[in-house]
Amino acid sequence: MACRSEDRALKASDRLVLGKTDKNFVEFKDRMNPEAKYRFSPKELGACIRRFSFSAKMDIRGQRGQTDFISTKVGSNLETTMKAFYSASEGNRYLRSIKRANWERIIERGSSRVNICARTDLAAPGTMLLAFRCEEPVFLAGAYGYNVRGLKHEREEKLFTLWFNSTTGLIQLMAKATITRGSWIKLEQFTTEQVKMPDPAKLTEKQWERIEDLWLEVSNESVQSLMTQLEEGSSVRTKIDISLLKLLGLEHTEAQANAARLQRGALAGIQMLLRTMEK
Repeated sequence: MACRSEDRALKASDRLVLGKTDKNFVEFKDRMNPEAKYRFSPKELGACIRRFSFSAKMDIRGQRGQTDFISTKVGSNLETTMKAFYSASEGNRYLRSIKRANWERIIERGSSRVNICARTDLAAPGTMLLAFRCEEPVFLAGAYGYNVRGLKHEREEKLFTLWFNSTTGLIQLMAKATITRGSWIKLEQFTTEQVKMPDPAKLTEKQWERIEDLWLEVSNESVQSLMTQLEEGSSVRTKIDISLLKLLGLEHTEAQANAARLQRGALAGIQMLLRTMEK
């Protein structure tokens, strides 16, 4: 695995960082040994998520810097890199292991265009959004989350991502989540399935157009931490909340008032969780 930029390399194990690229190769540099360079063909690399924290946009397509890289094929380039990082015997052992496990199949099964965070600290500065969508399937490489499957169309993927980043979705998740410690919550896979959202089969073409417009308007906008959004206000969150409440049938003024109430309620809920840690 390799990071797209230095600022995404948060741990000592995040050694490889993107260097030069062209249509024929992608080159990575080693943070521990800047002189060392490792090249891969673009065809043997896929998108991955190392961690959900500090992901500030819902649309995480790679060229916008929100995904990292993973080798999808066990070939000579991966072998060269592995043997540079480990002893010859360790490198060969790891390579044999992933070959036996059918690495390409693992990547395929563990990738999805929509992914949702499964464990997070709602009050942490790095918690910004809970659901993410990419134009290509993304592999969860260490990120604690779930692949979202069963969505039939791109527009359903967009609706799902918007809904789970709305305050209506957040409150439903908080009500069903497992509280592990303070504002830390764990979302079991069945939890997301219990969240109520608009039935895609019942939406009109005009409503779908509104969803598409909303996605275009907010999906590439950066947001601050969830707590900052709720405490100080967020134009992105407010647009999502009002638009989705109107999708449910509320008039604009009513949707606006309810969006504000929902945000105050979500903030109060997180603050209550934080107080459970006070002595």
